[in-house]
Amino acid sequence: MTAPTADPAQVAIVTGAASGVGLATTRLLLQRGCRVVGIDLANQAATLADGPCLAWLTGDVSAPETWDAATRMAAQRFGVTPGVLVLNAARLAVGSVLETPLSTFRDVFDVNVYGAVLGLQACLPDMISRRAGAVVVVVSVNGLQAEQGLAAYNSSKGALLQLVRSAAVDHARSQVRINAVCPTTIDTPFIRGQLDAVSDPARFRAEMEARHPLGRILRPEEVASVAVFLTTDDASGMTGSSVVVDCGLTASPDFMDDSDE
Repeated sequence: MTAPTADPAQVAIVTGAASGVGLATTRLLLQRGCRVVGIDLANQAATLADGPCLAWLTGDVSAPETWDAATRMAAQRFGVTPGVLVLNAARLAVGSVLETPLSTFRDVFDVNVYGAVLGLQACLPDMISRRAGAVVVVVSVNGLQAEQGLAAYNSSKGALLQLVRSAAVDHARSQVRINAVCPTTIDTPFIRGQLDAVSDPARFRAEMEARHPLGRILRPEEVASVAVFLTTDDASGMTGSSVVVDCGLTASPDFMDDSDE
């Protein structure tokens, strides 16, 4: 049964919603009165309460049927297709271009780039017809600069950032805003997988924190708050933007701590 029609600007799809930035974004949207369809390969996060404002879809963002189901679910549960889309799902692979098999490159691009393409293709037409919509893509500072040993991830994020810019300029006249958030390292299960791949995780984390001028890495909520801001009317003048949230990393990539000098 179709629910009473909601304001599309208060209906969102969030990918990678079971943990990290996706979970924090979903929580914040719900707190602001939005209705959310959360998508993740994992089951719904235990910290997300079932209720009339949340619909959950366990699925792969690189599969077209996932997006068919998500938009259908939004229409059935909330009476309208979403006016907000937050593309956060991501896949990480460690290795140089010589160490990374082509199959791994394809897996990374399937989620990080083609998953976003499918999301845009699924949601943009209704946004365009309504002449209103906001899309936020969680990219990475790795889309702006390369981190050693992450060839597939870096290249996928660079492609994703150009996808954001291309879609933004293509659909700006339709009053659909499409922006990117480019965070540095975030304390999430995603990055813990990277830490597990090195021989000394504690040392690697300490070094990771030290290279940021703020002396730490991000909390998921710090990225989520920026992502949600970009969906609101307070960001009405922004499209095709890349908002960097990086504890000062890109302002000083060779930062040295001289506080004791």
